[in-house]
Amino acid sequence: MALEASSSPAPWLAALARDGGAIRNMPGSFTTPPAAAHTRGAGAGDGKIHIAFILPWMILGGADSFNLSLLEGLDKDRYHVSVVTTHPADNTWQPRFEAVTPDIYTLPSLLDMDYFPAFMSAFIENNRIDLLFVSNSEFGYACLPWLRCQFPGLAVVDYVHAPDWRIRGGGFARTAAAYGDVLDKTCVCNAHTRGEMIDRLGCPPKAVETVYIGVDETRFDPALVAPGQAYSRLGIAPARPMVLFPCRIAPQKRPLLLLAIARQMAEAGSDAAFVVAGDGPDLARMQDYVRQHRLEQTVCFAGPQADVRPYYRDAALTLICSSFEGLSLTAYESMAMATPVVTSDVGGQAELVSNDNGAVLPLLAGDSPDAGHFTPEEVGLYADAIQRLLADPQDLARRGALCRQTVIQGFSLAGMVQKMDTLFTQLTTPAAVAARVQQYSPLAGYTRLCAENLLINVEYLKARAALEENQLALAHAQGTLAAGASAAEQELARIRSMRSFRLANRYAAFMGRLRQRGRPPQTPQK
Repeated sequence: MALEASSSPAPWLAALARDGGAIRNMPGSFTTPPAAAHTRGAGAGDGKIHIAFILPWMILGGADSFNLSLLEGLDKDRYHVSVVTTHPADNTWQPRFEAVTPDIYTLPSLLDMDYFPAFMSAFIENNRIDLLFVSNSEFGYACLPWLRCQFPGLAVVDYVHAPDWRIRGGGFARTAAAYGDVLDKTCVCNAHTRGEMIDRLGCPPKAVETVYIGVDETRFDPALVAPGQAYSRLGIAPARPMVLFPCRIAPQKRPLLLLAIARQMAEAGSDAAFVVAGDGPDLARMQDYVRQHRLEQTVCFAGPQADVRPYYRDAALTLICSSFEGLSLTAYESMAMATPVVTSDVGGQAELVSNDNGAVLPLLAGDSPDAGHFTPEEVGLYADAIQRLLADPQDLARRGALCRQTVIQGFSLAGMVQKMDTLFTQLTTPAAVAARVQQYSPLAGYTRLCAENLLINVEYLKARAALEENQLALAHAQGTLAAGASAAEQELARIRSMRSFRLANRYAAFMGRLRQRGRPPQTPQK
């Protein structure tokens, strides 16, 4: 059950949320949250490792797919898993998470952010949580020192997908480094990110471990998918080579670079069909570009796909031209489906894709957040690489077979789950718990300091959320005004095209010429 849909929440949670309960008595901002004051819940003594996943949301994306794959892969006879989300979102993937665990708590739909800390304390206490798994949740990181004061034996692991140097000096990689003293282990999705965290952010090497996301090669297997499905759905002639662009359509992915590549290749006579499979904030911008440059016969929009395998199956190549990545899930999936990848050399992409099994091209324009930020030289490099690969079907087939072999040998989903299972088991042994209790118990003397730090973070997150809401409202208002202006311009154009308007203009011009000659118009005689 998702909590907001439950008719009978856990007794401890009902007590926490009812009028007069500990949380509801808090006056709000900058009030120290109460620590847990409840007995441990029914989960105690069941012999399982209790893990709480602290995530921002449950939506379409590579990070969310990793979270879901890890949840699905953990042995349910050994683990009890819960999910807590901390960021407002539509959570379109929540049903998929609910299929794995009934214990899902979407905090923004339950409580004001002021009450999140008290919830976390009571939740950990009453559900006998052994390990927190934090990924991409700012609140999840912010509450860790305060929670360590109360639960010194608690194991804490985080997972970082990629440093983003445009945000807070490194994004979540920097956050993980800053909170490293209260983390047991930071896992990262590629060796490149591990090196960045050690060399640029000062993490001790033993604190950061590379755990590749991997892919389920038994599901992403070209032998299981009949060819021709994508061609049939999109109405593309099977003789045309298909270049797939499967991703969330966001600035990071540089979707306008894809279109510039498609345009250059089409103008050079290529019959390649570029298929965009995804949705996102820059989709409308892409569609406008296609209309403006008349690329409707070259670029096809397939929309987001619940099952993208038929598209990988039919594609000759997958294109990833992002300005930054960790190691993209689409690269894993495509290569497991024996479809070579042409990628930008960002993050850990080159740890999976090579110039032997695909193509790795330099990032020349930097990691600007602008979806249109690329250079003409980059367009040419991508167009040449794609055309060169498409021109040799025999070599392309060889590369495809090597792609799948590479995934099976070192990047399987089963290998990722096994590695995480080993780590979780090691961190929750009695000896490991006792060592943490000894290490972190002195933090209890700094509870007030940790609580104040948490409250400042909560106020910051609230203020930023309010700013984002105002920005969205402003953008909506600007869009409404622009739409109104456009409608007025269209109406004016319609009036100007009317015969009566043209006649009136001619009459006005005629009268003007007469006045200039100084001859008053003659009134017709009746």
